[in-house]
Amino acid sequence: MMHFLEKDQLSLIGLFVLVCTHILCGKKNWWHFFEAHGWVSFSAGASVAYVFVHVFPDISILQQQFTGIPSHHYNGRFFNQPLYLTALAGICLPYLIDTLELNYSEHNKRCHVQIHQGIFGLRKLLYTLYNMMLAYMIVNRHNEGLLSMKIIVIVLVMHFIVINANFKEIYNALLQRYIRWFAVLGLIFGGILGKTVTIPDFILAYLFSLIGGIITYTALKEELPKTSHRAPFHFLAGVVCFSLLILSVPYFGQVK
Repeated sequence: MMHFLEKDQLSLIGLFVLVCTHILCGKKNWWHFFEAHGWVSFSAGASVAYVFVHVFPDISILQQQFTGIPSHHYNGRFFNQPLYLTALAGICLPYLIDTLELNYSEHNKRCHVQIHQGIFGLRKLLYTLYNMMLAYMIVNRHNEGLLSMKIIVIVLVMHFIVINANFKEIYNALLQRYIRWFAVLGLIFGGILGKTVTIPDFILAYLFSLIGGIITYTALKEELPKTSHRAPFHFLAGVVCFSLLILSVPYFGQVK
C-alpha cells in the first residue's frame, strides 16, 4: 500500500515538474541557457536512447502478449505487428504536419504572415492531446519501479525541451503566448483523467507505441543538419548517458 502511495506522490510531482518545464521553456533567460549549453542536443540524444533502449523493447513485449507470437517466430506479416504500425504512425503524423507547414511557408515566403491558421490550430489541438496522453500514462505507470518512474520524468522533461525547441523555431513568440499553455492544460486534464477514468490495457499499449513514435521523430528532427541547435557531441553524450542509466535500472532492483 505504501509503495503505491509513493508512486502516486511521485507521479504528481512528475506532472508538476513537466508543467514547470513548459512554463520555463517560454522564458527567454531559461531558453538562452538551454541553447547556449547544448541542452537541446543532449535532450534529443536522451530521448532517442530512451525510445530505443526502453520503449521499443516494451513494445516488443506487449506485442507478444497481444498476438501470442514470440518475436523469434515472427512470420514477416506486417499487419501482425499493430503496435509497431502505431509507432510508425507516431513518426508519420508530425512529419506530415511539418511538411504541410513547410510547403505553405515556401509558397508564402514573401508575405509577412507565414503561419497557416488551420495548421496552427491543428498543432495546438494535437499537442494538447499529446500532453494529455503523456500525463495519463505517467499517472497510471504503477507497474514501474520508483527509479524507472524517475527516469521517465527526467526523459520527458528533456523531450519537452526538444519539442519546444521545434515550436520556437516555427512559431517563436506564439510558443510563449499560446502553445505552452495548451500543453500545460493537456497535462492537467490528462492527470485528472488518469485518476478518474480507466482505459483498457490494450488501448494504453497503442498510446504507448504512438508516443514512442512521436518522441523518435521529434528527437531526430532536431538533430538534422538544417537545425540551429545541432551539437553532435552533446547529442552523443545524451545517447550514451541515458542508455547506460536505463540499462542500469535492473541492477538496482527497481525493474517492474
